[in-house]
Amino acid sequence: MTTSTIVLVPGAWHQPSCMSQLQDELTSLGLNATTVAHPSIGNASQPLKTLVDDRASLHATIEELADDGQYVTVVAHSYGGTVASGAAEGLGVAERRAAGKPGGIIMIDDLIYANNPEITNPANLFYNDLPKDVQDYWISELLPITAAGSQVPNTYEPWKYIPCTYIKATQDQALPLEVQENMIATMGSVTTMALDSSHSPFLSMPRDVAVLVQQSVKEGLRKASGRGM
Repeated sequence: MTTSTIVLVPGAWHQPSCMSQLQDELTSLGLNATTVAHPSIGNASQPLKTLVDDRASLHATIEELADDGQYVTVVAHSYGGTVASGAAEGLGVAERRAAGKPGGIIMIDDLIYANNPEITNPANLFYNDLPKDVQDYWISELLPITAAGSQVPNTYEPWKYIPCTYIKATQDQALPLEVQENMIATMGSVTTMALDSSHSPFLSMPRDVAVLVQQSVKEGLRKASGRGM
């Protein structure tokens, strides 16, 4: 049976481990998932890594899967959505088919798309629906990211070429729901879903996120098997 490999893309400051619970839930649903790390996060080497490096790294990961003939679903959180937007260029199933290439991205799921290089009070901004001890743990896992990353423009709008889903977080303190709705309005025809969660539903309700991703994968595969792509 045709399936899709899921590529999980963390947000700024976050290491791949933040997606472990979600990855486990996806596995329990019979879905194969992998999590990428951003070169710009926690890297103090000169010259500093930026969005350009994160984008190139993710592009290479997805391209390798696509060249292997795999359909790919990208699940990107916050800043990860900015990375995924640029990284997806040329990797959509329709674009690759037109070039005589196999595989490609069938769906991009944006979990609260955002790009903000600075934070204060991460417990409230990121984890306001988690117990304090859990908040403290994940805050201790955050790593620095260069502010220069947010100054790199993205010129590719994947929702014009690839099916996209935006998963809203109704209790998000980092990106209030009204801001999310305004962003969605600029993205054209995208599917929307919602969770009653903080900015980090992959930590507070990973099973719920996994179920939504599973639905999104099915929709992406349905579209990829037809002529609409």
